[in-house]
Order: sequence, then structure tokens, then C-alpha cells
Amino acid sequence: MTALPLAEDKPLMTVDELLEANVLPLGRSAIYASAKAGQIPAARYVGRRLMFSVAELRRFAGLDATNGS
Repeated sequence: MTALPLAEDKPLMTVDELLEANVLPLGRSAIYASAKAGQIPAARYVGRRLMFSVAELRRFAGLDATNGS
């Protein structure tokens, strides 16, 4: 897994950015299906684009030890 950016530097990531960074061991359709099922945290549609909160992804991956930041 490639390092996620800090939430302060990049608050949101798109599916393409997640795929490019190899953040999740999933393909495009699996990311959409997992987001729809609620298995990936903080997935929200902004217009037609699915966006992920970097802060929530970092917590999900266990990269942030602090709560609420």
C-alpha cells in the first residue's frame, strides 16, 4: 500500500486517485461496490464523482493514532 497523503494536504480523493496511489487492494468496480455497501468509510458523491475523505481512510487503515484529526 502506498502512503496516503495527509488530510491537511489533500482532504478528498477520487476513485482514480485511489487506484493511482494503490491505496486499496481493489479494482475500480470493487471500490464502487464496497462504497455502496458501506464497507469503505466516508464515501460521498460530489455531483457524479465519488469522493473519499482522506482523514477517514487514514483512520480506516490505522495510520492515524489520534481521534478526530
